[in-house]
Parts: sequence; C-alpha cells; structure tokens
Amino acid sequence: GHQGAMPPAAATPRTPRARPSKADSNPPSPPTNRRRSSAGGSGSVTGSPSKARAESPAPKAPGAAAIGLETCAPDEVGLDARSLEDHRSRSRWQESLGILPGLAECVIAGHRVCYLDLMGSADVERGTPVRPSTLFRCFSMTKPITAVALMRLVEEKQVSLDDPVFKYIPSFQAVKVVKAESAEEWGLTSESFKHVEPVERHMTLRQLLTHTSGLAYGPDRASPSEPLKASCAAEGSYLSLVEAVDAGRIQTLKDFCDALAKLPLRFQPGTRWMYSHGVDVAGRVIEVVSGKPLDAFLREEVFQPLGMTKTTFFVRGDRARDLSAMYLVEKEKGDIIDEDKLGRMGRLKRCDGAQPEESRWCGQRRGKRVLAGGGIMGSCQGGLVSCLHDMARFVSMLANGGEAPSGRHLLQRATVSALWRDWLAFSSVVGHSCGRRKRLPGWPYGATIGWTPIGHVRKKDRCLYMGGWSTSWAIYPQTRLATISMSQSLVYFDVPGWVARRDELDGAVEFGVAQHRRRVAALRQQRQAAGNSPKRLFNR
Repeated sequence: GHQGAMPPAAATPRTPRARPSKADSNPPSPPTNRRRSSAGGSGSVTGSPSKARAESPAPKAPGAAAIGLETCAPDEVGLDARSLEDHRSRSRWQESLGILPGLAECVIAGHRVCYLDLMGSADVERGTPVRPSTLFRCFSMTKPITAVALMRLVEEKQVSLDDPVFKYIPSFQAVKVVKAESAEEWGLTSESFKHVEPVERHMTLRQLLTHTSGLAYGPDRASPSEPLKASCAAEGSYLSLVEAVDAGRIQTLKDFCDALAKLPLRFQPGTRWMYSHGVDVAGRVIEVVSGKPLDAFLREEVFQPLGMTKTTFFVRGDRARDLSAMYLVEKEKGDIIDEDKLGRMGRLKRCDGAQPEESRWCGQRRGKRVLAGGGIMGSCQGGLVSCLHDMARFVSMLANGGEAPSGRHLLQRATVSALWRDWLAFSSVVGHSCGRRKRLPGWPYGATIGWTPIGHVRKKDRCLYMGGWSTSWAIYPQTRLATISMSQSLVYFDVPGWVARRDELDGAVEFGVAQHRRRVAALRQQRQAAGNSPKRLFNR
C-alpha cells in the first residue's frame, strides 16, 4: 500500500522491509525483494559484453519490438555490459530463493533501450509469462504521473502552485489542525484530536505535492481478508474514512476530498513532512479545473501524447488476463544460518483474487471506485495499472527534459529542470528559507536527499520513485539514463547476501557507469604508454 512506496527508513515500524533504502546511495542491511523468476523471455540488447561495441547495429533483445523503442548497446552510452549481465544472473539467484515470481525491467538511454529483462511468471498458478504488456499495479508510482498532469495546468497558467487548495475545493477552507503541543506524530493520542485550532496559513497546491500540507494516511492492509486496524491514534483518526471507501460508501474523488477536509490536519501546513493523501487531493483539483474526470484528463493530456496505450485505473474484463497476480512472499520455516547454503526461503501467498477477473482493479467487477491519483485509496486498492511498454515512455520523457520519444514536448524543459530540485528547501513550501542543512521535522533523511513532486532527489544526479509491491524507477538527468523495474510481490524478511550494486537494477547501473569509466581510463593510459595519441573511445 502507501507505506510500500516509502523507503524503509521513512516508514512506520510495522512496515514490511521490502528492500534497502533506495534514497541512500549506500543502502544498509540487505533486505529483500523486487526481483524475478527465470522462465520467459530475457535478453540484453548487447549480446556478449566483449562484443558489445563491435556490433552495429546492436542486436535487439527479445521483447524489444513490443516496447517499441530503438535499441543500443550499453557501451555506446557509457555503461559496462558486464555489470548488467551480472545483475541478470543475480536475478536468477533471487528466483531460486523463491522471493519473486516474475519481473519486467529495462534500462533506457535517451529514448533507446540498452537492457531488457522479462522474467518469470506474471501469474504463477496459470503459468502466464511476464511480457512487456503485463499490467502491474503502480500504487504510489501513480503520484508522479498525477504531478506531471498538474504541472501541465501550471504551464498553461490555469493554476498556480501557490494557490490555496480551498480555491478549488471549498470544503478545505474550514479545515482544522491538531493543536501544536500535540503535533508530534508519535505523541498523538485519541484525546489529541479533540483539541484543534484554525490553520495559520491555508495549505497550497505546492504543499500537496510535497507532503507538507498536514494531511496523512490511514491504516492499510494487503488484502480485505486481513483485519483492518490502526497501529496508533494518528492512523485511527483516518480509520472511518478508510472504512467508508472500502465499503463503497464513498465512490467519487469529490466526496472523498470533502470527507477528508472534515478530519483535523496532523500539523500546521509547511511545518512538517508526512507522506499523505496530498496528491489525491491534487487529482481532485485537476478535475475541478479541467472539468473532466481524472482518468479522462490523464488519458488525453498524458497517456495519449506519450503513447501509453495500456495505462488505466480500471482493467476491462477482456484485459484482465494481462493483469499480474499479486503475492505476499512469506518465509519458509526454519532459520537461515549459512549464507553459502541458501535454499528456497520464500513461499508465495496470492492476494487480490484467485483469478484475474476477481481483482479489485477490474472495473467491471468492482463498479464505481474512487480515482486515486496518489496510488492508494481505502486500505488495499487504488492507483493506476501500467506496463513496461507504457512506463518506459513516461520515464523516458522525464529523463529527456520533457520530450517524448515521438519528439513532442509534454512539459517544458524548464519545468522538468525544476522537478530535479529539492522542493523542501523552497520558502514557498515551508513558509521560510529552510536550506539544505536544516530539515523539516518528519523528514527521514539528511541534507543529501531531498523531495520533489516526482520523487526523491539525490545531489541533483538521481531522482527515484518507489511504488508499493515492488515497482520503481530511477532517472539520472546528467546522463539521461533511466531504470524501470516492475514486479508484484512484497517480502516480509531480509535476504542474506543482498548486494545493492548487483541485486538492484539502479545499483547495477551506477556501478556499471563507474566500471565503464575505469575501463576507458585504463585503455587510454595503455595507448598513451604505447605512444599513441589519446582518442575518444565512445560517443555519449
């Protein structure tokens, strides 16, 4: 759910540790998750690493045609192919442990694919292989898409990021906030919510996108069969709202936002950071300004211009078979002691229906459902479903300054450049000049990690977003490299021997860039020692 979209360091104590913190360039202990299975198509665009630079044109990987982007060899774009192939082999190792049923992932350079891997089963029980068109629940990876849609309205001057939310949703004009003395998250009690006061400054659209509005999240669960209960009083304040969505008593985004506005804010807007329903409220603003339902606006203003033909909030009945199954990975009995003798350690527990048509994301079965631009609505549903084919286009657009693979600009280059900056340092977000050395209460990282409407930013060289249930992407704006990894499982235990630079795709890419630079430098030194003049060894 929504907690799965946050790196573990920022999550509540009950959150399953699905993997190391991706916001840290050197992740701590090796948790788990996110990877694959060995059946189905797989392929590097390069073929053999030793031949990668010699092959022209680079051979296509299996499935590359279905993604519909041009291909290239890793060496052409400054990547060491051996690092990527090592990652591929580690993926098979993870499959052998039983910690992931299947996965679709790729590396994009510019608008070209230089690595592709389609592994394992989208549906283990039915034996359906993972394909570029396999649909995965995005959960909080929906948030950057909604943020991009709102930024299109900003560029058209239909809204300003500093507009108060109540300008578009009047119910937020009378919103109350828990009194300051009770504003510490873990100090909140049921009594705290009886003592409220007016807001000092009304929340803005910018604060919705940066999770500094005072909104929060309620309790979540993996499946409706699990009991729904709040882990603390702070979550308990949202319990009735979550139950109303789950029961179908709230069926529109308008009704959801009006109900949300009746609940006290956790803190005065701009004074803390807390992961929240803010982007869901931004989705309602899009509806009000455009006069269209959120799904229609996203389809017309984002998906169609980018060629994202399969991304949707609701899976039609005839496409249900493309929807990946959803699995909890539970630990097999027994303690793992010797890392050199690891055996199968995970078993899969299917969630979200025994058949694809029974999924909560199948619109024909579930009827009306709140359109969750933030990725989670109620306790265990909501957000977009998408596939590697479509997500490659969205991420490629961001990595290339707003330019789609077709050459059309979805966003202005200046807008995308602003999205690489740390918005938590903006006075327009926090009401004063915060700076990099001083962080808002609630922010779980130091000065090197920031937040932008499209995810975590690290020293201007990487932006990353993780959705729940093992979906993620990372973008390196300086090199225009990007990674996308999509699966549909959640692991509740750590995996011994996990190495980020080998077991995580973005870790393998960062290591591959460093290795390629070392190799080029070594070759240059050899040529100089042999009396040859230095030559440029590759084209960026």
